[in-house]
Amino acid sequence: MLSNPVVVHFKDGSVKKGYLKKFAFYRDNFTLVVIDKKNKNRSKGEREINVADIKALFFVRDLDGNKDYNERKDTERSGFGRRVEVTFADNESIVGYTQDYSKKEKGFILYPADTESNNYIIGVFHSSVKDIKVLEEEMATA
Repeated sequence: MLSNPVVVHFKDGSVKKGYLKKFAFYRDNFTLVVIDKKNKNRSKGEREINVADIKALFFVRDLDGNKDYNERKDTERSGFGRRVEVTFADNESIVGYTQDYSKKEKGFILYPADTESNNYIIGVFHSSVKDIKVLEEEMATA
């Protein structure tokens, strides 16, 4: 069974779009069913992905997204855990919420702060993270 659409961002800066098979944070690899850029209903085959090569997995509503949309970082959501800012090794940062942050697993789930974002869940891998800052205290005084 295939997952919802996902955009895989690799540590080397490359990006692949498709659908996941056999994904879990405790695994060392998973299968990505890569989609054809011109025909989203056609597969270009499967690719075995090593999680050590991944920056993050972006579970998306639409594989095309909207490149002109600027995600808001100042929105608040309740019931999604602690508000954090994740800074990746390439200095990109994302603000969101996490309930299951743990160094015991290879990664954790981050829910974007912006509910209008094309991303609805982000799978973040510890090996690509430079810093994680808890923002709850800042939001309480803002």
